[in-house]
Parts: sequence; structure tokens; C-alpha cells
Amino acid sequence: MAFVPFWLPHPCVTVYQASRATAALRGEDDSQLLGKGIALLIGVGIGVGIGVLIAPASGETQDDIANKVSEFSDKVRERAENRRTPP
Repeated sequence: MAFVPFWLPHPCVTVYQASRATAALRGEDDSQLLGKGIALLIGVGIGVGIGVLIAPASGETQDDIANKVSEFSDKVRERAENRRTPP
């Protein structure tokens, strides 16, 4: 078996790429472009949906959000302390 440097692609990969290129030039490419496009649209839709759910309400500032987070953490801390102390 001949030594093949690690930076050269495997011969099977090269043959596969050449056959795909030939098919694309002949117009026989089945790159599943429609499936990739649909997957992209689904991903964008999910991203927009999550953004809408997470985004702050209209007119809400960072200070308002920080105050709400602080109040929530205080409540959690109080409940944790109440559970630690026996009745």
C-alpha cells in the first residue's frame, strides 16, 4: 500500500466529488435544494417564535426587567430560607 499524505483527500471522496460535479454540469444534480430551503425556513420560523416569546413587552426598559429579576430572586431566597428553618 502506498503512502498517502494526511493532507490529501481519500481517493473515494475525490471520486464522489467528481461524480457530483459531473452530474451538476449535466443538470442531473439532486442536491435536495428544496429540502434544505424548507429546513432553513423552519429554522428561521422557530428562531422568530422564540424571539417573540422571550422579547420584553413594549415600553419595558432594562431597569424594569432588572427590578423584576431582583424581586423574583428575593422571593426564591425567602422561600429557600423558610424551608431551611424548622417550624
